[in-house]
Amino acid sequence: MKRIWIIAAALFVVLGGVVFLFVWGYLGSLIGGGTDHPPCETLPSHAEVSRAIKEHPALVEQISAAGDGVQVVVGTPCDDPDAAVLEVQVSNDDEQTRVDKVLTESEGFGVPVVIHRR
Repeated sequence: MKRIWIIAAALFVVLGGVVFLFVWGYLGSLIGGGTDHPPCETLPSHAEVSRAIKEHPALVEQISAAGDGVQVVVGTPCDDPDAAVLEVQVSNDDEQTRVDKVLTESEGFGVPVVIHRR
């Protein structure tokens, strides 16, 4: 009987650790930990992202209208300066919520988009 309790306790600790790591990783990605873009080797070039911004002026305008602190820029999140993302910079939660809504309801830019808080 004692052996069963020891095994059960060990399983509880192991499963608890797995759940903790999963939840911590998920929450970390929600609050800004970890990477918020595709792998660096798959990102488009700086020129492609610049072109996507120029080809979607109405969408850029819609996003920029989400708040005074919102900016749409070419971001370079990797060591390779040519690997780029379309970065939307926001200054608060309200702006981020409005930008998320615009992006969700749009066709997108055709390149990866990340939202960063300034």
